[in-house]
Amino acid sequence: GSELDFGWMARCPRFAELRASPTNERLAEVEMRSLLVSSDARTRDPTLATLFYVPLWEVVSFRVGRCENTTHRDRMRAAWSALRVSPYWKPRRGRPAGADHLLASPGCVGDN
Repeated sequence: GSELDFGWMARCPRFAELRASPTNERLAEVEMRSLLVSSDARTRDPTLATLFYVPLWEVVSFRVGRCENTTHRDRMRAAWSALRVSPYWKPRRGRPAGADHLLASPGCVGDN
């Protein structure tokens, strides 16, 4: 759901500033989303998926701060709530819940 895809954050006022900053290498989460969303290996049928990519932009979210009436904490809570109720976050194939989910976080959110 939209709670798990932070691609909308590219519209936030501070996003362009982050992209142009000297620390923009910490935005690998943005490029990863772009590459995986357009991958030929992607399936839109979750029952066929062997790996789930969760496009949370943790560093972007933290560094952008308030955007579209939400804070970093609001967005992270909404994402965790959405994951917990997802039928695909449950234990599958003898593995614990979330073992087949990939989240990319390119740096410490406290870095400047």
